[in-house]
Amino acid sequence: MATISSIGIGSGLNVEATITALVALEKAPLKALANKASTANARVSAMGQIKSQVSALTDVAARISASSAWIARTGTSSNTSAATLAVTSAAAAGTYTLDVDSLAKKQAVSSAALTAGAYVGAGTMTLRLGTWTSPTGNATTDNTGVANADLALPAAQTALVTAQTNQTNANAALVTANANLVTADATLATATSNSATAQATLTVANANLAAATTASNTANSTLATANTTATNATSASAAADAAELAAFNTLTTVTAAAPANIAAAQAVFDGADATLVSATATKGTAANAASTAQTTLNAANNDLATKNGVLTAANSTLASATSGLSNANSALASANSALALANTAATAANTASAALADDQNASTALSSYATGYPPAGVGKTELTAYASAYADWVAKIGLNDHATPALQADEATARSTMLSARGALAVASPSALTAADAITAPADASNASVLKAQAIDAANAAGTTPANAATFKATAQATQTAAAATAVTAAATYSGAVSAQATASSDVATASAAVSAATSDKAIKDAALVTANANLASATAAQVAAATALATANGAIGVATAAHASASAAAVTAAATKATALADQVTAVADAATASTNLATASTDQSTAAADAATKTTALTTATTDRATAAAAVTTASNNVTAADTAVTNATTAVANATNGVTTARPTFVPSASSADVAITVTATDTVSTLAAKINAANGGIVAAAFFDGTQERLQLTSKDTGAAAGFRVQVTDGDGGSTDNSGLSRMGYDPQNSAYGMASSGITATYGADARARINGAVVTSKTNTLAGNLPGVTIDLKAVTTSSVTLNVAEDVTVAVKNINDFVTAYNALNANLVDLTKYDAGTKTASLFQGDASIVGLQNVMRNMLGSISNGSTYTRLADVGVERQLDGSLTMNTAKLSTAANNGTELQKLFVTDNGNLQLNGFALKFASLGQGLLSSNGTVTNRTNGLKTELNLNAKEQAKVNTRADMAEARLRKTYSALDGKMASLNALSTYVSQQVTTWNKSTG
Repeated sequence: MATISSIGIGSGLNVEATITALVALEKAPLKALANKASTANARVSAMGQIKSQVSALTDVAARISASSAWIARTGTSSNTSAATLAVTSAAAAGTYTLDVDSLAKKQAVSSAALTAGAYVGAGTMTLRLGTWTSPTGNATTDNTGVANADLALPAAQTALVTAQTNQTNANAALVTANANLVTADATLATATSNSATAQATLTVANANLAAATTASNTANSTLATANTTATNATSASAAADAAELAAFNTLTTVTAAAPANIAAAQAVFDGADATLVSATATKGTAANAASTAQTTLNAANNDLATKNGVLTAANSTLASATSGLSNANSALASANSALALANTAATAANTASAALADDQNASTALSSYATGYPPAGVGKTELTAYASAYADWVAKIGLNDHATPALQADEATARSTMLSARGALAVASPSALTAADAITAPADASNASVLKAQAIDAANAAGTTPANAATFKATAQATQTAAAATAVTAAATYSGAVSAQATASSDVATASAAVSAATSDKAIKDAALVTANANLASATAAQVAAATALATANGAIGVATAAHASASAAAVTAAATKATALADQVTAVADAATASTNLATASTDQSTAAADAATKTTALTTATTDRATAAAAVTTASNNVTAADTAVTNATTAVANATNGVTTARPTFVPSASSADVAITVTATDTVSTLAAKINAANGGIVAAAFFDGTQERLQLTSKDTGAAAGFRVQVTDGDGGSTDNSGLSRMGYDPQNSAYGMASSGITATYGADARARINGAVVTSKTNTLAGNLPGVTIDLKAVTTSSVTLNVAEDVTVAVKNINDFVTAYNALNANLVDLTKYDAGTKTASLFQGDASIVGLQNVMRNMLGSISNGSTYTRLADVGVERQLDGSLTMNTAKLSTAANNGTELQKLFVTDNGNLQLNGFALKFASLGQGLLSSNGTVTNRTNGLKTELNLNAKEQAKVNTRADMAEARLRKTYSALDGKMASLNALSTYVSQQVTTWNKSTG
């Protein structure tokens, strides 16, 4: 008997995935809008930086425009050891000559030595201020003139013996110093050779490190390409899987449409036999197996997605480690460059210092030669003048910092004076000039001034000063060592990231294999389902009444099944492509790891070579210092020999003079009308200390001190003030009745006008008070102190020493602040220019345009700035910035021509006009006014910078509104889709219930008729 069967119908649709995909399509424009917003934000940030740099340039221009930058005055002295000067803005610029004939002095006398704690004797001491006048014209010799020559002769003879002993010792010391110099030279040669070898090794290590870095970068680039290929293959595989799912959903949909046809032919199914029931059961089993395979495939895909997430994170970590390694290598390269500059600066500083020392030694030797030249010799005066001029020139070389115009001018003036003095000596005594040239030849072989300038330039390039070059070099070496260590650490981190990325790639490959296996199994199950459906179709075809309708329904299912099979095959192919890409990725990771290892090895070798070079350089520095010390010792020993020879000559002369007898001339004391006698009572128990205390307490214009030499005491008296009128006389009424017998209190008296007793015969020469006497432009001026004030408006002169030739005092405009402002202007302009160039360039290599490439506002700003640089200013002898050393380069940046700026700074008034002249015409105004006006205009409420920034902000606001609209449309579409699919699911559920009911009825029927 025939049996009745039916098909279970269910939706089988992945509604959530479908809705998500459709909503994602609605939101697709968001990515483009977000990219536009990101670019606009970057431009707003860039405009903020431009605004800051324009503001900085405007501020500098305003500082240059301020009058306070140009009113300062500076005062210089051609001989600061003779006189210095201080000036105010009230001082008139000009040049003055100064001759210092004598300095202001205090009177000073000393008693003979007494046993420590001994009593000075009772009596009365009378003090009086006044002026001493010397009949000999030389007050310092008065005491010896009135003292007994026998007191001076023993001291002179003792001095002669001492001088002769010193002469012998000095000669021996010179021999020892020369021997030490030979040893130091040998050590220096060895250290120089070792340093050169170490530097060569370091150069090779640096080259190897650079090559390893290039190889590592190439491997990382290959790895990045492999990562991209793997990512693309993974995406393609996911797309194929999605297509397979879509085909399956289509198959389900087509199958779901069958109930209508089956319902129409339901009456025919009454006569179906056992074959139809069997086919239905087989189809159900196959459907369950296909569903289980789908679940397995979904789980495998989820696991693959998780592994891909881990791989993405590992790739990100690897990229970060790669960046860190690149940064560390970059820092190491910078440190190596800084160390090279520091080495150059240190070497230049040592060379310049040695050259200057040679000049100073030559100056000392030339002065000694001039001093020892016979007084009556031909050219004595010219030789002395040449030696003095040579010494002054060497001193100016030492003071010149090659940045301050006044110091540069001083050196040039001193050199001109020296050459003039040399020419005069050549005329007066060619033989003396030949001897002098032989003395200065070793020093003249090297130009100390040029070497010093080179040392300053090298130090500036390194960011330090010649004096700090050695310290800076040590710091650079430490920085380089630290950078090398950081590079090694970064390499280790990179290696770990490579390992982690390889592990993640392996996991992804394993998960991909699982997906492939699940896909293959699902394809088999789907094939079984297709077979079951075919059998069911055959059984159903037996039903005559529904043959045509059922064949049509099954035909639709067959088409969908074929499409599903094709999509499954495509998914398998995509998975295979993905597996190949992942294998390539693993190979690239291994290659990158190998390159990283090689890089770490090269970095270690370079660090070792750098450390060795640093050690050898330190040894060279030490040897150079030791050699310089040895050379200085030779010079000192030679000078000591010369000094000892001179001392012997002087001591011999002193012995002769001491035997010539007593000088009868006596000084004259004129009491000051503004002072009075000050009487001091001295008791029998007063010591030198208590007497000194009484004198100080009397406040009579005299300062007393008890001088203790370790065993004995002396009373020392000094006038409180300098000046001739600040002298003093000390008269004594001795309690023992002898006021001039050098016994008792008379030992503390000083009145050489009446008798050479007491402090006048103590054996220590008295010093008389004296006024300072000088000549300014030939006019005589005097002062009781060593300060001349009020002679020239705004100028105060401090006298330091008596001169033998005129000192040049120069009051000049001080443009130091203005020059600094000009340098700041160049720095601010270059910062803005570099930023604008970077923001408007096009990188042909990467085919990437900068943020403002082709932007009319920013390009226009560049053109305005460049045109302004090339414009002129009226009102000064200078018309263009290039005239004063501010020169434009091909890339639009500015450089400073220091020589030109120094020349212009010597004419500060014209330099000021170039920058601050207001012609009432922006095109012809001073450059400071031009740029200040430009900056104010750019930053105003309607300026280019402000308008462009506001435009970008408006663009951002519109972008945000567009993104909100897209999100709103997507939300509405999602709501609509959910409503539609909910209705569909309800309908499908109803059909499934009907199918279940029919199946139950068929089963019941079969049982009842079985």
